[in-house]
Amino acid sequence: ELGNLGFGAAGVPLTIPPTFCYRLKVPTCQLLLSRLRPRSPPCTRRSSRRASTRAASPTSLAASSRSPSTTSTKPKKLGLTQIFCNFSNPHMRAFHTSWFGFFSSFFSTFAAAALIAYIGPDLNLTAEDKGNAGIAAVAGTIFFRLAMGYICDKVGARRGLGTLLLLVTPPIICFIIPGVIVNAGGFIAARCVIGWGLATFVACQTWCSQQFSKSVVGMANATAAGWGNLGG
Repeated sequence: ELGNLGFGAAGVPLTIPPTFCYRLKVPTCQLLLSRLRPRSPPCTRRSSRRASTRAASPTSLAASSRSPSTTSTKPKKLGLTQIFCNFSNPHMRAFHTSWFGFFSSFFSTFAAAALIAYIGPDLNLTAEDKGNAGIAAVAGTIFFRLAMGYICDKVGARRGLGTLLLLVTPPIICFIIPGVIVNAGGFIAARCVIGWGLATFVACQTWCSQQFSKSVVGMANATAAGWGNLGG
């Protein structure tokens, strides 16, 4: 009776004579049919279930809705007219905000070094105090640049940039108001906190990278970083 079974090219059973099932007991016939029924590999079934679950997952849908500007909406051209004359486009507003934030922090960090000839006699600073102030400013920058990468990943470059600028503003005001910084310790501490602002470089580059397509993102990052470095 087994010789009467027809098989296709892939080994799939096509027809089974009715007399074959009648001559065998029902459980035996069912067992034979289950053995002949083609099955997909277990790995294929598991992968298809994972794919369907991932596609319908509300977490993935929510993450995609929160994603930044997509590739189709990112500008693919960056000319001089757009850089100097376009402030209505949200991508260009982000570009100008990022480089100017980096510029202001760079300017405030190195302004004290340029004015040391006037600040030193007023605070009775020694050569050692001036050197320690410079070391403190650079040491604070190293730590906060590492932290800024994590902050940009968690809360975004825009919020990280704005928060850091607000954080370093009080010591800058202390330099302006007479009588607030009166000794070398206060001068060194203020320069250390102001030096944290150089971590805005990380937020500046991250923000620009999110706003422009890959065809012009290198030009956008180079221009933003170059204009920001003009502050020093």
